[in-house]
Amino acid sequence: ERFTLNWFSPLDRGDLTSSGTEVARTRTEDAKADVLARLHDTLLPMYPPLFFRKDSTDALVIKEILDPEHGSAYDYHGDEFDFSLEGHGHVVLDIGAHIGVFTRYALSKGARHVTAYEPEPSNAAILRRNATPRI
Repeated sequence: ERFTLNWFSPLDRGDLTSSGTEVARTRTEDAKADVLARLHDTLLPMYPPLFFRKDSTDALVIKEILDPEHGSAYDYHGDEFDFSLEGHGHVVLDIGAHIGVFTRYALSKGARHVTAYEPEPSNAAILRRNATPRI
């Protein structure tokens, strides 16, 4: 079998909106992401505020990882196994780190070290901004 790995940048959700309902939904997602990002900022005061692009899929990533109401997609407690980064001092490898939301999530959960890699240049620039501690 052959496999192809495709890299892409988040879509500009503004390009996808064709109705007032879609525009309102995009603004709502951005507003929710902003609230989640500001709450997350309090957990990592030595890092700059979490930056994300408005009208992009960045807001959806923030919601998937940082939404405490629905739980992070990366914290699972089930019948067959449990997975959590909580309090174990893990070393984490974040491949396809996007803008660094999971990187920061892992650090906020007590990861000792995170190595993050993002090949797409505009995402990598934001990753560096979001994952570099203030001195």
